[in-house]
Amino acid sequence: MGLDSSGLLKFFSISINSFIRWDAVHFLAIAYNNGYSFEQQFAFFPGLPFLMRALANTLLKPLLLLGVDEISVLALSGVLISNVSSVIAACMLFKLTQKLFNNDRLAFNSSILFIMTPTPLIMSSIYTESLFSLLSFSGLYFFQTDRFWTSSFIWAFSTFVRSNGILFVGYFIFDAFLVYRWRRFSITKNSVKLSSLLVQTLLILTSFLSFQVYAYSTFCSNQEMAKASPWCYDRVPLLYQYVQKHYWNCGFLTYFRLSQLPNFLLASPFIILSYWGIAEYACANPVRFFTLGLRDQTRSPSKAASKDFAENPAILSTIYLWLVMVTYCLTSMHVQVMLRFLTSCPALYWFVAQLLISHPNSLLRRLILSYWVMYGIISIILFSNFLPPA
Repeated sequence: MGLDSSGLLKFFSISINSFIRWDAVHFLAIAYNNGYSFEQQFAFFPGLPFLMRALANTLLKPLLLLGVDEISVLALSGVLISNVSSVIAACMLFKLTQKLFNNDRLAFNSSILFIMTPTPLIMSSIYTESLFSLLSFSGLYFFQTDRFWTSSFIWAFSTFVRSNGILFVGYFIFDAFLVYRWRRFSITKNSVKLSSLLVQTLLILTSFLSFQVYAYSTFCSNQEMAKASPWCYDRVPLLYQYVQKHYWNCGFLTYFRLSQLPNFLLASPFIILSYWGIAEYACANPVRFFTLGLRDQTRSPSKAASKDFAENPAILSTIYLWLVMVTYCLTSMHVQVMLRFLTSCPALYWFVAQLLISHPNSLLRRLILSYWVMYGIISIILFSNFLPPA
């Protein structure tokens, strides 16, 4: 006997609702309510909920007309956005790696490692990691091809998706100014270029700050409401900073407790791989690394593509970004989300891919691949049952 329409709708809702876990609950609530209702929701940025609502009101609107409930349609929107973003992000990582390394094998292996991420349901569910990775890789690709305005607009939108999008201003300040422009141009002859750099940087910062201004106007514009929000009276009233500390206990070394040792052990392979990769790059050319690229111990320094990870000067700024991200996560975040936080950092995939290529049929290769797969399987089981880490 076939299922009637009500049975099919119920089956669809149950199936799609299996993706609503942990952070997905908050993103779905923001999209459903067309905005923010509580302070703690401001830890979740509006980019993904906005796209979910837009997709539900356009391409997926026929489902609403067929009787599918609005929450299920919004959840489907989030799942589609994450999965499509993940596929395109893998393609952009391949193109970016080809551009920087001129190495098809490294590009392919890096993309496969991204696709086989040890957090598969996070990348497929109503989370921001896939979308943010797409924006990260795309922005960096356009930046490396000298399309700075395109990358600045992409990264500006990324700050509406995740707060760490503001880190991308470092590419303009460091790579475009300190390394490239400062070497070849004078300030007097290139005021237009320097002005463009400033505007591109401000564009990214303004996107983040505009969300904080919206939060301030929501909770602090009314004196009665402000009394219930102590952060309104801070010298720099940033709700995001307050929410992370007050509701999620995030702050410098706040997670360094004996009770959190299992979470540190869980994240330790990615911590080790990250610092190992950074150290290998630094040791290959310490002069370049510790002088911010202003000096190079090679005879004829060049930003041309190199097939070797440690010898490639074009990825110096990305190595610095990797160092900032892994150190910040280790000292100031819930350390068990380390891999989620690093999914948008291409240097992690470049280094692991090079290890796999340079150590064929080795114990190291087997250990990395085994951990990569086993972590993924375990994370699926835990996520599906609403268990940490997520």
